Amino acid sequence: MHLKAIKLFKYAKTFFPRDKVALFFATYPIALLVIYGSPLGLGDEWYNIYEYLDKHGAIPYLDEREGYPPIGFLVYMPLYHLCKGNPPAFYYCFRFVNGLAIVMVVTILYAIFKSTADRSKALKYTVAYSILPSVILANTYSNDVIALLPATLAIYAMIKKKPKLCGILLGLATLSKGFPALLIVPALIKFQSLKEKFEVIGLFSLTFLYVSLPFLALNPLAYISTFIHHGSRGPWETIWALIDGYNSHGGFLHPYFDKYFYHGNLVNVYTFNHYDHAFYLWKYDQLPGILTLSQILFIAIFSLAYANHPNEATELCGFLYLTYMLFFKGYSTQFAVSTSLYLILATQQLKLLAILELSHMMQILSWNYATQINIRNIHAHLLASSILIRTFIFAYVLILPIKNHFSDLKHATAIVVRFLEVIKWALNNKRIIISAILVVLTGFLSLAQICNYLHQKDNFRILIGDINLSQNKWANITLSNLERGDKILIKLSTHTWVETYVTPKVVIERGVRNPCNFKGSFNETMLFFRAEAKRYILSLRIAHPKIPFRVTDGFKGDLEVNIESNNSALIIKLVDKGVDGKDSRFRIAYPYETYVDDDFKINMECEVIAASKPVMLLDVFDETDEWLYAFKITKENFTLTSETPSIDGYANLRGDLISLVALSVTIKEGTSATIILKNLSINNQTIKFFAESSELLSYKIYIEKSFRAPEIYYITLFLFNLLITYAILLLIQNAKNIITCSS
Repeated sequence: MHLKAIKLFKYAKTFFPRDKVALFFATYPIALLVIYGSPLGLGDEWYNIYEYLDKHGAIPYLDEREGYPPIGFLVYMPLYHLCKGNPPAFYYCFRFVNGLAIVMVVTILYAIFKSTADRSKALKYTVAYSILPSVILANTYSNDVIALLPATLAIYAMIKKKPKLCGILLGLATLSKGFPALLIVPALIKFQSLKEKFEVIGLFSLTFLYVSLPFLALNPLAYISTFIHHGSRGPWETIWALIDGYNSHGGFLHPYFDKYFYHGNLVNVYTFNHYDHAFYLWKYDQLPGILTLSQILFIAIFSLAYANHPNEATELCGFLYLTYMLFFKGYSTQFAVSTSLYLILATQQLKLLAILELSHMMQILSWNYATQINIRNIHAHLLASSILIRTFIFAYVLILPIKNHFSDLKHATAIVVRFLEVIKWALNNKRIIISAILVVLTGFLSLAQICNYLHQKDNFRILIGDINLSQNKWANITLSNLERGDKILIKLSTHTWVETYVTPKVVIERGVRNPCNFKGSFNETMLFFRAEAKRYILSLRIAHPKIPFRVTDGFKGDLEVNIESNNSALIIKLVDKGVDGKDSRFRIAYPYETYVDDDFKINMECEVIAASKPVMLLDVFDETDEWLYAFKITKENFTLTSETPSIDGYANLRGDLISLVALSVTIKEGTSATIILKNLSINNQTIKFFAESSELLSYKIYIEKSFRAPEIYYITLFLFNLLITYAILLLIQNAKNIITCSS
């Protein structure tokens, strides 16, 4: 029996790789499959985006712009249609695609290190990156790996001296996310001959241009908006955000239908302010310019310092990324997938990687909410600490190579002279001069058609007026001179819920900015639709009397709501009609900003008349913790203090800034309840109740016509692509002549 066991063991060993490298690459995909197969952490953000597009028949980059370049967004779109109606299935497929991509990235990373270091070190660095918790976690919801895969392949192509392949891969990586465009600099340093340099930059440009061509032809404004909308964003989760006083995240808290508009027109829709991250007003208005100039300056310094060190191009890839990130205004948790890889490429120091990982995990934990632990109360401290640690790592890493290569900057003059020699040769080549002039001319003519559209007043109209709304009568606004595809955004200066319909019938979307605390948007209601006819009548009425609160929930399902005031009390009658088979929720919100100290107190006095007692909660938005805490109302005279525990069992408000208070009432299916709100005071300041049957409000209506390009635009765009292709091929073919000329 013992001999049989030994033979069985020896036989089994033949199925397992003895080599450490083979063992790692055999087990890593299996480990990822197990982790990503867990139901923990399944989200809905990506699915919701694709579902919205599908529901509204919108085509990305044609009807509206997206937050990422096309490859970084469209790659997951087939997964939605494959798993339509099944969000969990979509996210398992999403994880599978990202898991497969990260395995490929790890494999390429090993090949890169194997080409520059011995086998054992290559495995050590690869394993260190691949098992980072932040990389594994962020890869479940991030699309960074879609850009990282062609970027790492491009770095490997540099090592293998394949300039054409490198250029194509860098173009594809940049079409996933913008950061990989930086790698064109080390590629130009790595490839020594001018022909190779022209090949890499030429193929990069042509790849980017030809993939972009369909989008530029169909709707250049939507495509351009994809890249320029980041310019109006504020800082987030960086040292620069802390300096400017913005302590929140970088998510867009705007309605999705914003994306239908050209971003340049949206600047006329929204007023820049300090609490709207999408249209951010900097406290220090010189800071964005300083950051951009710093990026350019330090990237130039690194490039010149490494210009005569082609064998260190791989390290330079990492240093340039870290330089860009140090002076970039924002940093999201998903960046961990890329940043950790570029750090290990730049330094090959596991201690620095471990410290960076600490900052990444602190940042991830700061946004995580688990009821089992009271981690949300230290959100601000965790986030600020992670930012400081990360900034220190970036700065420390970048100081060393500048110090070590500072003497190489003396060659900068020779590099500039060499560049001028190439320019001089080009100016003496008639074919290159003619093709360059034609490229500029056709590009200018194409751009002129877009600018002509933007400067025509009829293509973006603003209608301003006042309207009196009541509960019992519809008020009308007539919209005329429309065309099919026109985008119409209506902004009403009210916090009252407005019922609306359009004749002829069309789907109307409703939206609001900053829905968590309504900062800057409490008295703003937005409606949106796309025109199918030349003329519409917009009919409006208020769904309830004007009250001091904003109704955030209650008018979308089968809940019947009646609100009135009586002797300074607010009477809210709720009836669930029992149609949709669900319980109904009614919620009213009130903006109130204050710091919570020992004397903080919210007092609410109410009477509930109901056969089945409803669930009543008092919601408080904590800006310091970036969280909406809910407190169960246990009696008719309820007082909330800094020591009152939330429904999760923790008292987290003390010392924090709050900005919103809301009352939430949930009644069961087919039941009714009457809430008599007698008093609501915050820090002894009593909110005055009223219920007015009509409201005079102002409105602004923004109408943007869809871009319809004239024939000349398509002709010049086609010629531009044709001529720039010819010019690049001409440079590559004549590269030897440049060498002869300069020598």
